[in-house]
Amino acid sequence: MKEAVKGKYGSDSDQAAAVGVKKKSERKRPTRTKKES
Repeated sequence: MKEAVKGKYGSDSDQAAAVGVKKKSERKRPTRTKKES
C-alpha cells in the first residue's frame, strides 16, 4: 500500500505522509564532522 502511494504521488507528498511514510524533505541529512588536526 505504501509503495503504491509513493509511486502515484511521490515520496515527498502529503498523501504519502498520511499513509505513514516519512516525507523525504523531513529526513535529517547527514552532516560532515570536522577533523581537528
